[in-house]
Amino acid sequence: MKSFTAFAEAHGDEYVQVARVLEWATLAPSPKQRRNRLLTVRRFAQAVAAEDRRHEIPAADAPGGRGLFERRIPHIYTADEIAALSVRRPASSHLPRSDR
Repeated sequence: MKSFTAFAEAHGDEYVQVARVLEWATLAPSPKQRRNRLLTVRRFAQAVAAEDRRHEIPAADAPGGRGLFERRIPHIYTADEIAALSVRRPASSHLPRSDR
């Protein structure tokens, strides 16, 4: 929360704004961290909005930012790529060979 409040205050915000929450959440390096940031600020916004309705409560599913919270499609290695990776093991390696 300290990071978000510093970010919002640096932009001159006095109240929680959905656009600012999404902007801040997207600065996290992974989808899981972005989602955690969104949900943390959302809980905070729900609490402070009970006292002052000028605070906006971001939706849990982040409308308008849906793609920002999704995982990348994983790369599935082909048999040739796996074979090429196993050949690159240095001869001086003390690790057992996995291709036997």
